[in-house]
Amino acid sequence: MDLQMTETTITFTIIGLILILSGFLSLIYQFFSSSTLTLAGIVCLNMAWHWFHWNWLIWFAFLWLVAISCGFIITAAEGKKALSENGWLPVIGAFAGAIFIPIPFFGALIGVFLGSLLALCMEEPKINREKINLAFNITFKSFLGLIMEIGAVISMLITTLFLALF
Repeated sequence: MDLQMTETTITFTIIGLILILSGFLSLIYQFFSSSTLTLAGIVCLNMAWHWFHWNWLIWFAFLWLVAISCGFIITAAEGKKALSENGWLPVIGAFAGAIFIPIPFFGALIGVFLGSLLALCMEEPKINREKINLAFNITFKSFLGLIMEIGAVISMLITTLFLALF
């Protein structure tokens, strides 16, 4: 491992650490894809310190794909499956909830629920127990997707620490 401190090394280290910290904070606030920020930070740190061979990027890319597919894509798929029209309203609700509801992690889930309920009410304006249960079902599956995304990002961070230390 090359431990020379050049301007490039310092720059990539700072950028990488900022991106990884942003990715970690994004796990809590869900304002951007935490896995994308984390992957970009890992690439920057590896460009600076050469901790691992670039073949490891296949593993990081796999974890990134898992995280992306488990986050908003599960919400979109469940919304499309459960709703004949307006299937993207739960995803829009997740974005809006993450931005405008200042409750860490749960803001996006509240947004998914409200977006699902709004989409169901746009199909038929009458609210009943069946619609509320369907909205809760979409929200629960979105919650599971977010948990899987958190697991993938934490796996990326643990792998990076392991490769840096050993």
